[in-house]
Amino acid sequence: MGDTITATDSPEVWDELYRILAVHRRRRVLDALRRTTGGTTVDELVARLAETAASGDTPPDRTQLRLELSHVDLPMLDEAGLVDRNPESGRVSLTGRARALPLFSALQNGLVGTPLRTGRPSADVSTPDTIVEEESD
Repeated sequence: MGDTITATDSPEVWDELYRILAVHRRRRVLDALRRTTGGTTVDELVARLAETAASGDTPPDRTQLRLELSHVDLPMLDEAGLVDRNPESGRVSLTGRARALPLFSALQNGLVGTPLRTGRPSADVSTPDTIVEEESD
């Protein structure tokens, strides 16, 4: 996949991104990385994902989460060009390609489809005004 993605990219490129982002945890990883400066470590990501689990959810097993992130989710996000993994430093960061995607909603602190810490969307939503023209009969 290239450095950027546009509406003119092939349907296969978009299908692959949709497949990757269909997993809620991967969207939460991108959201957690968006909130960091200079990236973070896998252990810090595990802690962040565990502490921000939606209220009422059973806290995830951190060892299992670390394994799934390290061996499934992060390699897949890296292959798609959405994260950079530095094996020497152990740091993971969001790429410019991920930042350019229309992933982040108008919610003040959230990613589309990613509940905030309370598990509910923020009531403070600032979206552009939309003009809807009514059809006349």
